[in-house]
Amino acid sequence: PGQGTAFKVFLPAEPVSARAEEKAEAAEEPGGGERVLIIEDERMLRKSVALVLSKNGYAVFEAESAREALSLFKKEGGSFHLVFSDMILRDSNGIELVEELMAVRPGFNVLFTSGYMDIESQWPVIKERGYKFLQKPYEIHELLHIVKESLKG
Repeated sequence: PGQGTAFKVFLPAEPVSARAEEKAEAAEEPGGGERVLIIEDERMLRKSVALVLSKNGYAVFEAESAREALSLFKKEGGSFHLVFSDMILRDSNGIELVEELMAVRPGFNVLFTSGYMDIESQWPVIKERGYKFLQKPYEIHELLHIVKESLKG
């Protein structure tokens, strides 16, 4: 208090036209009802991703924590095509969570995301197991593309 506040605003170096974004989104084929479990503790991001994916033909389920994800996974009999998890969760990390889920029912594809650069220690595990990764922040067309790629296995 009494010290003031500093704000930083980061703008793109090049303006991206709405038309270019629409083309990129339209280029990706919509989903075919594939079941996607999103685990993201940041509520607004989770809701935004869920909205984009559901509007693009995916059946979306949301969890804000590893505990909630495990409960939902068991409730749904593990019948998910893709688990899309943040790497750093309040009550676990993405890799530990995926291992727990695979112990319940293996056979789903995995996509991790993170905004932190210090997850480099996890790269060997991510690459060894063939998991896909999406760096935050990302754009809608990037999300749709990597979800489609991740579903191919």
